[in-house]
Amino acid sequence: MFTLDFLYLLIWYGYLIGFLFFAVSAYFLLRFRVKGGVALIHLFVGYVLYGLAVVTTAYGYYQHVEYFGLLILDFLPLPFTVSQVTHIFYFEELTGILLQYMVSYVARLLFKWNISMIAVAVSDFFLFGFTVEAFIQERKYLAPFGVASASVAVLLIFSWDPLINWLLVMGLSLATYFIMGYFSLRAMGLARERSYKYGFAMIASSNIFLTLFFFMMVVDRLLGRWTLFLLVAWTFLFLASLLTFTGYTLPPWFRKLLKET
Repeated sequence: MFTLDFLYLLIWYGYLIGFLFFAVSAYFLLRFRVKGGVALIHLFVGYVLYGLAVVTTAYGYYQHVEYFGLLILDFLPLPFTVSQVTHIFYFEELTGILLQYMVSYVARLLFKWNISMIAVAVSDFFLFGFTVEAFIQERKYLAPFGVASASVAVLLIFSWDPLINWLLVMGLSLATYFIMGYFSLRAMGLARERSYKYGFAMIASSNIFLTLFFFMMVVDRLLGRWTLFLLVAWTFLFLASLLTFTGYTLPPWFRKLLKET
């Protein structure tokens, strides 16, 4: 199913989801400044890292485009160049070319270092930290999980085997999602207020979608890559971010919707 149009669709869809994670993380940070709470800081950092992982993965897809040309920063598929942008501000064309080369070099270096997988591994620690702060409330569990997360991140730096990298990240992530989902369901059973029950249920459901995201990625690779399962995987990730955001923040429109049903 590989076509250039489909690949560009995946790239832009990935960028959209990545920046959605950034937007949600910004909201968590604003919420922290108003209400405080260590759990929000864990969610903020976890979502920033997940957004970074998604954006760099989308950039990785862009490496498969056969014709690159001089696109802006050499990794965003936009119809103008850095040189053209710098002309607006009356810089020399050489300035634009050098800027484009430097940013492109850094972006490619980060991609070579498995930055997306490392970001997911570190994000898993902060999502686990959110689970500890919000549900378990015993910080003694942070240290062993932190060691596991850091070990996976270090192994990813030195490992060049894609299969091993995938197994490392998927194993750590699935463990994180299972723990987070389990304690969310347990909190749902203990909650008395209806809105909190639905909130915990949505957080638990987000972990199901995160798990399905990994399985869809595996199915895509087994079928030869660049299939519709990849698009479905991105959609599951999109739904997971919305469910976590809505379930934890319980925005006014959601509370109003529950009262009307």
